[in-house]
Amino acid sequence: MRERARQGVVVAIATTISLAGCAHSAGECDDTPGSRTLDVGRLTEGAFVPFHDGEVISVVNGFQGGMWVMPAVEMTGVVPGGHMAGSMALWEGALLGEDGHDVRLEAGAGGALLLRYIPIPVGSAPTSPPVAELDGRIAILTTSFVDDCGTVVEYHRTLQLKIEGGPPVMPPSVQQAQP
Repeated sequence: MRERARQGVVVAIATTISLAGCAHSAGECDDTPGSRTLDVGRLTEGAFVPFHDGEVISVVNGFQGGMWVMPAVEMTGVVPGGHMAGSMALWEGALLGEDGHDVRLEAGAGGALLLRYIPIPVGSAPTSPPVAELDGRIAILTTSFVDDCGTVVEYHRTLQLKIEGGPPVMPPSVQQAQP
């Protein structure tokens, strides 16, 4: 009898923990293959514009230091919370930088979900050439998103690096918060 009571307590605790760990209804975590997309681009006048192979991506001074690319991301077929990771590597293979963040996506156009920017460092990896030597080089931008339900979406795009000078660039969400 004691063993059965102990099993009941263990099941109750495990159920509580598993339900508390996912703030999504069962319907939100339904498998929806074929409708999952992840696209990376830029925000132009508040609208998402996807990158195409060979396009230029700006490498800018970060507002907290370092050199960064800060592309926007648009997705479908995922729940709004999860982990976004991104990296830049030269076409020849040298890693330029990588980073990852837990994020919360916002509603975008046409039912898509939007991340205004993902900061990816450039020139921070030990294998990276000096940033001054990267202008005009071809690099591969790779991003992946794992949502809170375990759905994985990935993206790869070949882009041309453009080293921008000037003052540090504030990410869009920081710009909007400024008075």
